[in-house]
Amino acid sequence: MAYADQEPCVQQWLQLMIATAARPDAALAFVPANQWLDSVIDLHPPGAPVTDKRNPIVPAITPFTYVMKGWKLDLVTSRKRWWRTMRTKLNIPTSYVPKTIRHTVASYLRSSSVPGEQISLLLGHKDPTDTLERTTDWYAHGDPLQMPETIHALTKLWNAVEQEAAAWRADHLLTITGDNNKILELRNEPKP
Repeated sequence: MAYADQEPCVQQWLQLMIATAARPDAALAFVPANQWLDSVIDLHPPGAPVTDKRNPIVPAITPFTYVMKGWKLDLVTSRKRWWRTMRTKLNIPTSYVPKTIRHTVASYLRSSSVPGEQISLLLGHKDPTDTLERTTDWYAHGDPLQMPETIHALTKLWNAVEQEAAAWRADHLLTITGDNNKILELRNEPKP
């Protein structure tokens, strides 16, 4: 997260995936003005075809609402180069792809004792234990506001990520050498 400080649009993309477990492509297409509905987020882009890959309506955790208020329109449709550079610079294995964030969030929710039904709703998966008939299934939807365990766990995860990012930033500033120190000194000088 901290590595993306210089790329606000990339950072927002990452934050959206952490706060909602959104699929990377759905996160790229996200426009808060169209998809943020106060206490919930509709992860299905307006006008996008409905496929088996469901993009659900999920709860909007409080810390993420501050990100959405300052959201910048981003027309970039690919993060591949940024992701590869980040992995290289931070020595992250190549097996880690953007979708790894979604898997990590789901695993975190499971380890935080979030009920499976809530995890399924968040991920847009049909609950495998659901025995509703096909017609009923079409009309029956879970309520994203009735997911207190999910909201609590996502907020806790968000705070942990922010804490780690702050620690990385602090350590990173201490390891800057050479001309970068001069740049930092110039930035901190009082303006005439």
